Amino acid sequence: EMLVYALPLIPGGAAFWVISVADRFLLRAQSSVEEVGRYHVIATAASGLALLTYAFQQTWGPIALGMKDEPRSHRVYRTALLGYVVLGGALVVVVAATGTIILELLGGPEYSGLLAALTVLTASVVVTGALSIVTIGSAIIGTNRPTFEAAMAAAAVNIIGNIVLIPGYGALGAAWATLGSMIVLIGVGLRRSERHLCVRYPVQRSLAIGGVFAAIAGVLVWLDDRLEGSTQVMAASGIVLITATLTIGIVHNTLTQDLS
Repeated sequence: EMLVYALPLIPGGAAFWVISVADRFLLRAQSSVEEVGRYHVIATAASGLALLTYAFQQTWGPIALGMKDEPRSHRVYRTALLGYVVLGGALVVVVAATGTIILELLGGPEYSGLLAALTVLTASVVVTGALSIVTIGSAIIGTNRPTFEAAMAAAAVNIIGNIVLIPGYGALGAAWATLGSMIVLIGVGLRRSERHLCVRYPVQRSLAIGGVFAAIAGVLVWLDDRLEGSTQVMAASGIVLITATLTIGIVHNTLTQDLS
């Protein structure tokens, strides 16, 4: 029984491996070794942040399964998705505000122009972490098939996205291809898992909240190319402060209304 449950993880794991190496391979084939090196720097920075989402995924699974028979379990699952979107969005904004400093520490001043790619790649890491939330239904039923199907779809989108975007945008194109594939991963995983156990996740609300944080991060990236010195620091600090206030407000609203 356990072998049958784990069987889809083999091709699913292979699909995730394809996603992790396709961008470097296609960057080398369609661009240059230098661009692969530049992309590796932002991937290294983003992978450090992935430790946070990975820790959440490892913690969330046992907690979610442990409460599966409680009357309010589905409400908790829905609220967990909203909370994750808020905190993940705030993390992307922080990276957009401080990413230039991070890149200069990792690779030097010549890497400061990769802030947009770093922000997009960080968003893809955050999106990936939501998989453990939206597929909890299939885990409760006892099947990994939705995760397998989602990973295969994501791998296909990742390869196509890299082929299309890398020639024109280089490392930024590879980052966008990764983010696009992770969005497909969550979308397919959610849809397939809901067929096994309908949790009724607040998808539209989650997308709206994520869109707000994405817009804030986009403004920060835009300002990074146009402001310098103390003006840039003051603008970024103000936006981060606004984001912190927004995050606290949304979290408070979610906890008081959705879990009441």
